[in-house]
Amino acid sequence: MRQLNFHFPNKYYIETGLLHGDSLQAALDTGLYSQLFSIEIDSKLVDLGRKRFADHPQVKIVEGDSSQTLPSVLAQINAPATFWLDGHFRGSCPVLSELEHIRNHPIKTHTILIDDMHSFGTSFHNFIRIEDLIQSLAKINPHYQISYEESGNIMVASPSLNI
Repeated sequence: MRQLNFHFPNKYYIETGLLHGDSLQAALDTGLYSQLFSIEIDSKLVDLGRKRFADHPQVKIVEGDSSQTLPSVLAQINAPATFWLDGHFRGSCPVLSELEHIRNHPIKTHTILIDDMHSFGTSFHNFIRIEDLIQSLAKINPHYQISYEESGNIMVASPSLNI
């Protein structure tokens, strides 16, 4: 994850699924983002994350289900963001809902990274297929360039320079 953040220098970093905060820390360490948001559903992980990042005022940890709380984060965004979509909890995967919220945002040139590609099409991700992700991304921006990083485990949707 650390190397990926250097490729996508947007103003904002927004992740779904804080877990232990390692991806958020990697994004923070790049120094590229003026504001970083992490949405986490597990209150214990939220508390741990808030303690870990207490000395970083540019980091905001939002507690809740990303399928419901992402719109409030997006309302604070006025420039392209780098999204790290890695939210899944007890067999629930909100990625299609997250992509729908991103589609409803007025900016269409966000960079979107989706983790754990190896488990799409399985019960781990509610049997969401890679084709479903690509269709949802195309609804946001039909000119997205799709690539894969880290041995194909991370899908990257990058805005085309021709928009």
